[in-house]
This record gives sequence, structure tokens and C-alpha cells, in this order.
Amino acid sequence: MEKEFSQLELFSQAKGYNQEKNPASKAFISYISKYEKAVLIVIAFLITGIASFSLGVKKGKSYILLKTGSQLDIADKPEPALPAPLPKEQTSIKDEPVRPAQNYTIQVASFLNKTNAQKEADSLKRRGLSALVFSKGKFCIVCVGNFVKREEAELLLSKLRKQYQDCRIRRL
Repeated sequence: MEKEFSQLELFSQAKGYNQEKNPASKAFISYISKYEKAVLIVIAFLITGIASFSLGVKKGKSYILLKTGSQLDIADKPEPALPAPLPKEQTSIKDEPVRPAQNYTIQVASFLNKTNAQKEADSLKRRGLSALVFSKGKFCIVCVGNFVKREEAELLLSKLRKQYQDCRIRRL
């Protein structure tokens, strides 16, 4: 019997091997279970809040749609209808709308000062080029030409690069 007892001394549970665990551990488990209930309640409130918010947004969108007749979300938009015909002076013989032919231009310079941009546009006009100036943010941009195809703009771009190294083609 002494051999078995001496072997039991090696383990931490040598005294009262079959005894129940410490009563303090039961109190800790009950505390944790109360804490878990609180967390589950908070999660349930969050899920309920998110669901009611999303339903409210959906109902609000449908209300605005009925009230104004317009779509708020791009994904909700139906297929685009055919464009409305342009006024009579801009239509062809077949009554099909004429699309504007000015898709590309060449940006030659940009200035912070509008007077400098206008001076540059005037010098380009004296050279026989159609120059235009428009504002983009805090800059005034000087562009040359109105081109249907990008290839047409590239022909003039190679000539303009001799004077304006950073010029580029851009859409109108």
C-alpha cells in the first residue's frame, strides 16, 4: 500500500483523489453564464436593430419612388429608355437624333489664372486652331480641337507635342 501512496504524492490531486472541485469554481461558472446571457441579449438587440433599419431604408426608398417618380439607386433603375428626340433643327430627315460629333479634344495647358489661359487660347486661335478654355476645379484648362475619333486627335497631337510636351488627348 505504501508504494501506491508514494506514487500518488507525485500528483497534485493526491489528497482526496475522488473529491469534488473547489466550490469557488462553481461560482465562477455561474458568473460566466450570467455574462453570456447579457452578451446574447446585446447581440439579439443589434440584429433586431440592423434588420429594422434595413427594412426602414427599403420602405423609405419605395415611398420616395412613389412620391417623386424617380430612382435613387443605380442598381434599381430599369433599362434606359430611348433618348428623347432633339428639337427639330437638330434632327435629320429620318427624325433620328443627331449625336454631337465632338468626342475628343487635346489638352495643351492648364493655368491657375484664367487670364493666362485665355491669352494662350488666343495665341492658338491666331495659329488657326480652334481653342477653348474651361474650368476644372481650381484650374483653367486650354484645349484644342473637337474630334469624333481618337485617331484624328492623335494626328494633331504629334504636331502639338513640339511646343507642348505634356499635351494629351481627353474626352469632352
